[in-house]
Amino acid sequence: MNMAELPVMPDTLTLLNDVLMAVDALPTKIEHATVSSRAVLVGSLFLAYPGAAHDGRRYINDAVARGAAAVLCEAEGMSRQELAAISVPVITVAGLKNFASAIGAHVCHHPSEKLWMVGVTGTNGKTSVAQWVAHALQLTDRRTAVIGTIGSGMVGAMLGPRPNRQTPPRTACCCSTCCVNLWMPGRWRVRWRCRAMVSIRVGWMR
Repeated sequence: MNMAELPVMPDTLTLLNDVLMAVDALPTKIEHATVSSRAVLVGSLFLAYPGAAHDGRRYINDAVARGAAAVLCEAEGMSRQELAAISVPVITVAGLKNFASAIGAHVCHHPSEKLWMVGVTGTNGKTSVAQWVAHALQLTDRRTAVIGTIGSGMVGAMLGPRPNRQTPPRTACCCSTCCVNLWMPGRWRVRWRCRAMVSIRVGWMR
């Protein structure tokens, strides 16, 4: 068996707490994390793992060129040679995708805990409900934002829509209340796991 066929590298982390401790121990203080190389800032943590359409590990070099300070990399299918060729610190993780939400929350100091979050899910009508609730809350003088398929941002100043219409966009707004469109039909557990570190105060199910 060659190294690329090994399911897990010998020094791969498998526990979330170990991953978070490793991130905190990096030589550069990490205050931004992303799974998109195009969104990398100088000093970012780049999370690289296979997705539904693309393998984020293909974009590690691009992320580093844009200023990524370190890389969290899904271990499965990566060889030592490939990892050694990366010019910034690399942390290999088994099942990285399942930890992405928790890592993002940790790096950003759990922003949803500072907001009054409303989550809307179901098969149809999520966008309408999120918009109605957001506008109603805005009328009570709560500074409110919306994240969903038709865009994201403050009520009355939405940005979007996103080209691929995935829900929710990878963005955040400075506000006191946020209504989030949670897309889960058909794959409830998998989809919800990706939102696991978002503190939802109120939930609607359509």
